[in-house]
Amino acid sequence: MRVSFDFLVLRCKNISVSREFYEKLGLMFINEKHGNGPEHYSSEIDGVLIELYPLQENEHVDSCRVGFSVTSFLELTAKLTQDESIEIVEMVHELNERLVMIVKDPDGRTVEISDI
Repeated sequence: MRVSFDFLVLRCKNISVSREFYEKLGLMFINEKHGNGPEHYSSEIDGVLIELYPLQENEHVDSCRVGFSVTSFLELTAKLTQDESIEIVEMVHELNERLVMIVKDPDGRTVEISDI
């Protein structure tokens, strides 16, 4: 099975200030908004999407979301649903023409797994 890193979402107290900081490091951002979600910034580096989202009232700055794409998506998600130690946030669904499943890691971070 091949696994690749897809994206990282960073929650920011002030996304404009964070954008300026990361732009100083060489990232170039575009403004985005998906459906009813908040406006945010995104930048792609070597095929990895970095997104800056505003920190919500009940979130902590260290809260992040990690995404992985896998070649054996259905096999992996079947194993995860059988593992009682895995907290499943959302069962398999389709998003932007890809199958997606969302789980929590042991520290409570959101991990999105999608098919390649």
